[in-house]
Amino acid sequence: NILGAGVIATSLVLYIIGSPAQIWKNYKLKSTEGISLPLFILYFLAWAVWLWYGIRIHNWAIIIPNIPSVTGGAIILSQFVLYRKGSKAAKQ
Repeated sequence: NILGAGVIATSLVLYIIGSPAQIWKNYKLKSTEGISLPLFILYFLAWAVWLWYGIRIHNWAIIIPNIPSVTGGAIILSQFVLYRKGSKAAKQ
């Protein structure tokens, strides 16, 4: 299916470029300032539900783009915990 391949390619390119850049920026600054935690939690939950749905219906066009989304989202959410104000990691 050409449409499915296009969706996979577009989603992967967007997430492969955007997520690592945000993760790296957070790591360098030891901060997640400027990222809305409630909004990011909603994004993460949406990606996770779409991944779960894709797995349930065995649809690779849904599964493949959501794997890096959920993975990168989990890393960024962990950075919220790691770099919260007052944490030891944020002070190093």
